[in-house]
Amino acid sequence: MWLAPATVYLALLSATDLYLYLHIALQLRPSPVVLGLVNGLWSATFIATSLTLGRVVERGATRLGAAVSATLLTLSLLTPALTTNLLHVAVAYCLLHATALALGRVSASVTLLEYVESSRWGFYSNLVNSASLAIRGVLLVLLSYRYLTAESFIILALVSSALFTWSLPPLVLPVERTLFRIAKRLDSLYRYAKLSAILPEVFGGGLEPSEALRTLWSESKELPSYRPLLGVLLVVASSDALAVVLPLIISNHLGYVATVLVYGLSSLASSLTILAVSRGPVAGSIAPAAALVRGMVTPLILTVGKAEVALLYLVITATLLNLFNSANYANYVNSSGGLNTFLYGVFSELGSVIGSIVGGVLASQLGYEYVILASVAGHLVASLLILR
Repeated sequence: MWLAPATVYLALLSATDLYLYLHIALQLRPSPVVLGLVNGLWSATFIATSLTLGRVVERGATRLGAAVSATLLTLSLLTPALTTNLLHVAVAYCLLHATALALGRVSASVTLLEYVESSRWGFYSNLVNSASLAIRGVLLVLLSYRYLTAESFIILALVSSALFTWSLPPLVLPVERTLFRIAKRLDSLYRYAKLSAILPEVFGGGLEPSEALRTLWSESKELPSYRPLLGVLLVVASSDALAVVLPLIISNHLGYVATVLVYGLSSLASSLTILAVSRGPVAGSIAPAAALVRGMVTPLILTVGKAEVALLYLVITATLLNLFNSANYANYVNSSGGLNTFLYGVFSELGSVIGSIVGGVLASQLGYEYVILASVAGHLVASLLILR
């Protein structure tokens, strides 16, 4: 079964992403502007990889994508184990790891959409997301207690990469996604036929067409696919504007070890929330509601002074961000018919590029308060944009 190794591998990609970033931010201690540039370059690499190699993987080269991802992940983890030079570690993170994560994520996503029935896409996407967060949380907690080292991460990467690449089934034809799109078109034709059938009754009976057709219209109304894309761009930009300097804010109060521990525990808590929500519908109004609430609680970062408060803040904001991503991605997959899934990652990372650079510059030139203000505004605009 390929799903379990894929979930573990995605969790390792996510955990090493945060591990490498925290290593750069808290151990090598660059300025906020440099941190913003590092995060922005990582996202730019992710975008470039998704738009080029991601298209190749979408067409069926999932095993090749997994193999390249596995190789680059191992190389990116070797660098901080061998050197403490900021430039070398940053290049490994921004180029090697970003490419590894982009290819690994697309390979797993495309395989899931083809080997899982379309009616179960949302459930399994949330299940993988929840399990990945839980495993990432465990890895970070072990890292904070020094049960896990850089060398251990490399060994885990080798084992997990081999299992992921070996277990991934071949992708021959996009059968499931094609059937999903055909079903959507047939459903649209049925609605038009239904509309044509009731028109004589509407006009013959003297009824208001707007009243007679309101129910039919509400059933067929669908969120255009570009709006979830713009929504994730805005939410990620608003989130990363603050996230780029968030480890510095928290570590100033707690130190490196406690900061890594807090991030790990917040991932564990977020995974439980996502798992609970995945039992019900994930699309619809959850995405704008999560974006709105997340924007409203963002200013609470100013109250962080103890580990418990930092943990509570990270749990709430991380959970809301994951809820938003799960629901918004489900909306995008439904509206796009499961095609061009890499575009969701592209818009997400484009938002990260914008947010990282803006956040780093604002923090250096004006202060953290202006970063928080920009983050709140972006979340509010995004919540309005993705309303049905």
